[in-house]
Amino acid sequence: MSTMPLPKFSAPNPSVPDHPLPRATPQGYAGTILFVAGMTVLFAAALIAYVVVRAKVIISMPPLPWIFWFSTFAVLVSSVFLQYAINAARLGRGTTAHRALLTATGLGFLFLGLQGPGLVMLGQMNMAFTAVSVTLYALTLILIGLHLLHVIGGLFVLTRASLRSERQHYTGGDTGELGPIAIYWHFLAVLWVVLFSALLILN
Repeated sequence: MSTMPLPKFSAPNPSVPDHPLPRATPQGYAGTILFVAGMTVLFAAALIAYVVVRAKVIISMPPLPWIFWFSTFAVLVSSVFLQYAINAARLGRGTTAHRALLTATGLGFLFLGLQGPGLVMLGQMNMAFTAVSVTLYALTLILIGLHLLHVIGGLFVLTRASLRSERQHYTGGDTGELGPIAIYWHFLAVLWVVLFSALLILN
């Protein structure tokens, strides 16, 4: 009596994830760069409008809330940890990349948590600002609020990448989708520093 051959199963390789992390495509990089370019034009136009209006106001504007200093530090350190995660992923150090990515995401949420109260404090100072210029006050809120909305979008993709990397570590030097995410997040960090510095200097 003939017997059917038993199927052969290969031993699972723990170093290779069952479901590889999504890889960045050229289209993903191109789309991110185009989106960043559009944001640059938008914020540049708003900042130019602020400069033009500010040049017509002789009286000094009130100082910005102190909490923005701490949020600036948080977003800069977050950007550093994100770049460290990418470098670790390129070296095949998946666990290190995952931890650095979690740290970058946590600092991003800290930035978001500090910006919210900062806007509330700015709103409570409306009388001091509007006494100088209603237009400048509105442009200040628009610049900070618009940046905050883009940060929320960046935190969404950053959190998703962090959760994916928990079970599907980076292997073989593959950085997955971190490339386009890093471009966007680094841009947001630099953009905030530019906006915050411009508001401090002009005020």
